[in-house]
Amino acid sequence: MNAIRKKYIVKEDNEFQNLMINNLTDDFKAMKNPGFYIECIKQDNQVAVLIFGEPSLVKKIDEFSKHLEGHYKAESV
Repeated sequence: MNAIRKKYIVKEDNEFQNLMINNLTDDFKAMKNPGFYIECIKQDNQVAVLIFGEPSLVKKIDEFSKHLEGHYKAESV
């Protein structure tokens, strides 16, 4: 399987990170079964957001990636 994988890092204070994780989880749930997955990993004063899904979902994954960059100042790594 050639799944699409993207990784973003958000470096902000701890309070912002906690709020971002909660909001991001709510944003994802609101998409109502988008067909791809996210995972938030908090480590070393930053949050890594992993996005993965099937190649057929590239458009939805790109939209969610832009949401991360625009609303949470996430940096692609």
